[in-house]
Amino acid sequence: MNYQVRNNPLVKILLYPLSWLYGLVIMIRNTCYNRGWFRIHRFPAPVIAIGNLLAGGTGKSPLTMFLIEKLIKKYNKITVISRGYGRSSSETLVVSDGAGNVVDAGIGGDEPVMIANRFPHISVVASASRAAGIALAMEQFNPQIILLDDAFQHRKIRAGLNILLTVYGDLYTRDTLLPAGNLRDTKDQAARANIAGDRHIALAGGPARRVRVRQPA
Repeated sequence: MNYQVRNNPLVKILLYPLSWLYGLVIMIRNTCYNRGWFRIHRFPAPVIAIGNLLAGGTGKSPLTMFLIEKLIKKYNKITVISRGYGRSSSETLVVSDGAGNVVDAGIGGDEPVMIANRFPHISVVASASRAAGIALAMEQFNPQIILLDDAFQHRKIRAGLNILLTVYGDLYTRDTLLPAGNLRDTKDQAARANIAGDRHIALAGGPARRVRVRQPA
């Protein structure tokens, strides 16, 4: 929905009942994961999930590339899993095998191909199901570490580190759930993050006092 239309006071009031219903569904979903009623997949390789609570961009892919630059100094086998918005295919597929073979953006999606071209020696997988993407990566590449781009809300995966990004001038704490607002998950889910901070501060590497860090549960 157009941003200006949705922020019309009258339209916003009309959308609030839908936001309440959406919030109820999300609350039930999170409760099922918290109580173990929904399966959570665990993988032998360390997993870092990067995401946000808001719909839209908050610098997830730039932070993913920032982390690759740091991790590549220590790990030889890194895999990035991304949904691959805008691609013509919907199946789980290898965007880059880490040996210089990269599919076109129309097949693999703009962001996965961008990451693959910038880092030709890492493997990149496009998959709407992050669990299926990791399973494929484990089978074909046996990565030492896995980065999940835009996956904070994907609770089917047990990540060893959850990074939550926000925008300092547009904090999720001031927003409401879709469709009246931009929140795609409830605000209390921010407590699952091990690291939370503003995207610009994270990419700049500081200052540390503006980034909240928690030990993994």
